[in-house]
Amino acid sequence: MISTEIWSKEIMDENLVEAYDQAEHLARQAHCTGEFTVNHMMLSLLDQPILYKIIHRFRGGETLSEKIIISWKTSIQRDLNVRLAAIESTELFFDDYMVDLFSISKNIASENQSEKIQVIHVILGILNLAKDAPIIGRVDYRSRAGTRSEYTTGIKTFDLIQQSGLTVDNVVNAYIGVMGNQNSNSSESNEEEISTISLQQQQ
Repeated sequence: MISTEIWSKEIMDENLVEAYDQAEHLARQAHCTGEFTVNHMMLSLLDQPILYKIIHRFRGGETLSEKIIISWKTSIQRDLNVRLAAIESTELFFDDYMVDLFSISKNIASENQSEKIQVIHVILGILNLAKDAPIIGRVDYRSRAGTRSEYTTGIKTFDLIQQSGLTVDNVVNAYIGVMGNQNSNSSESNEEEISTISLQQQQ
């Protein structure tokens, strides 16, 4: 990795460039809040096939996996819409969590001798941030079924992850299974690389 510019496409692989471009579009237009946030990034990652396959393997069943993806998208979109801002400037600022996410994702890629930051590295980075995100209060949700109250970190993506039970370990294991199914000839090397990620993130 040569570039030190934050979120430089030079050090992203093809799939992450696609996800990043979509997230940037969301941040600039569809869900403009004045900042490029983890919520924008997660909303884009939910369209990546690898994340669907990971959730599918973790939860089981295509219908349930699709429902989870749709539910997460809806929740994040609703949260972003609440924060919409009328921004005339073409500049886009990364919030603090996006800065941290880049650093963590880059470190994960480097520790595993990957020349490019990949989607899985960013997913694991988000999981690490969510794990350590502090609870700042409670939010009440009203529906026809009544009112329910949930703890919140103030970041919808982190709330969803904490509520789902997704962790670095079970996502790593699911990813190993997905990659093993896709290419049995490379399953051993994939398992070695991703298992290293899991161990290093626990230290």
